[in-house]
Amino acid sequence: MKPPAQAASPSIPANPLTGQLLDGKYQVGALLGSGGMSAVYLARHVHLGRPCALKVLLAGRAAHPDAAARFEREAALASRISHPNVCQVHDFGWTPDGLPWLAMEYLEGESLATLLERGPLPREQVAVIAAGCAAGLAAAHAAGIVHRDLKPANVMLVTRSGAELPVILDFGIAWAPEGKTLTRDGMMVGTPEVMSPEQIAGDPVDSRSDQYQLALLACRMLTGRLPFTANTTQETMVMRLTVPPARLVQLLPGIEDSADLQMVLDRGLARRPTDRYPTIAALGAAIEEALRPGGEATTEVLPRPGGTSSAGQLQETPAPGPEEPGYHRWVLGASLIVVVLILAIARPWQPGAETVNPGQPLATSPPPPEPSAPPPIAPPAALPTPSPGAIPVLPDKDAVFSPDSAIRRGARQQAEVVYRSGTAPDTVRALAAFFVAEVFRREGLHSTARLWLDQCLALGERKLCRDLLSALP
Repeated sequence: MKPPAQAASPSIPANPLTGQLLDGKYQVGALLGSGGMSAVYLARHVHLGRPCALKVLLAGRAAHPDAAARFEREAALASRISHPNVCQVHDFGWTPDGLPWLAMEYLEGESLATLLERGPLPREQVAVIAAGCAAGLAAAHAAGIVHRDLKPANVMLVTRSGAELPVILDFGIAWAPEGKTLTRDGMMVGTPEVMSPEQIAGDPVDSRSDQYQLALLACRMLTGRLPFTANTTQETMVMRLTVPPARLVQLLPGIEDSADLQMVLDRGLARRPTDRYPTIAALGAAIEEALRPGGEATTEVLPRPGGTSSAGQLQETPAPGPEEPGYHRWVLGASLIVVVLILAIARPWQPGAETVNPGQPLATSPPPPEPSAPPPIAPPAALPTPSPGAIPVLPDKDAVFSPDSAIRRGARQQAEVVYRSGTAPDTVRALAAFFVAEVFRREGLHSTARLWLDQCLALGERKLCRDLLSALP
């Protein structure tokens, strides 16, 4: 639909549309608010009787060559998305003065920006909002649309059926691969404080840019602050290209420390889009899982091959994987070979380095026959950093697969020390990452397990990680 062939008015009086009937069907009511680009009115569809929000481009902005085209494009893109977490766009048209308008779903609630003015949010509420935003953005991505401007002001919190629901607004700078582009290559588009690194650099932008902004939003909801702060906007933008994000405990001292949540946010805030999650749905699920009450899920009991579940339903026989006896023997044998090779090779090259006493049983060997079962491994208060030249030792395989959660977590922390070691070869670090993933899998934290399996695969391990991935639901 083309606008009327007349120039837009250079200025508009206060509430110019109140009382008008647009397009013969929208009765315009009170002005709800206005910004730098548009004004929003409460309106009513006279035939359907339903309220709606009418967004109208300001006359002062209509003279800009791209403004009207961008406004119409917003209506076209947003109308393609049908999801409870995305504000629905119903209609588009032009006022008698040549100003474009779009009719949107009328939402009664509070802006997330207003809510955050009162301080950080509870973890449970952050989980709901992050998961809802991820679901809405996933629907947009499925329609080939990238939002590119996810910020607190563009999220409305409404109550439906007694539950809080985040709804994403404003697809004004959204991107879709087809059609005419409204920005030049290399031009930054978006709100500076939430731009992804690729937006700042003027690089090509895809759906992973929305992941970065969702991770920023989650960090802001949890701490009240963004993980990059400087004296000027330009310095903050440079930081996103050059330094890692601040950790949650740095932003809000005393916040409940969660290594799992920090790992999720670090991946969502990765400088390179290829280092982020494969989809925004995966990021949303990982954030929600890491923010569960208590920080962990109930341990999942997997059915045996050919057996039945707790509901009594016959389960499909899974492919051979980590539950098979031969698999455990393979892990034990590989661990023994790797550690022996480390001891044999590292001594000539690192004289005086801290090593394992050959007269004592290796941490990965089976327990000696005479002593009773090994005592539980007490989790350390913080993960120590191995001293230079030290050869870290992998945890006992039996501890990793132990039914006792305290023993498993102690083994997991020991494996994390090995993974972070600068002296262990990649083969050992890969096995350590696999052990950590296995512990998280046994505790039901599947998204976190996948994170560690990604690290395992990146270090060159293939069969172990792929087998465990196939065992994840």
